[in-house]
Amino acid sequence: MEKTTTEFASALSLNIKTLQNKISYESKKGNELGTVRNRKRYLSDSEQDYLKELFFGTENKSEFQN
Repeated sequence: MEKTTTEFASALSLNIKTLQNKISYESKKGNELGTVRNRKRYLSDSEQDYLKELFFGTENKSEFQN
């Protein structure tokens, strides 16, 4: 299920600015994350999993399954 960056950050108890900075950094590396609609960025399930791995590593990924 797609989530906005705000919803995703809240679900993982992340600071929204930290998440935005990570997405911006990945974009500069050529890895575009999310789809912008109505001035909001939506993250797909696979993009959410990728970000979870970046923030928490692969060993903790199952902890955050919704």
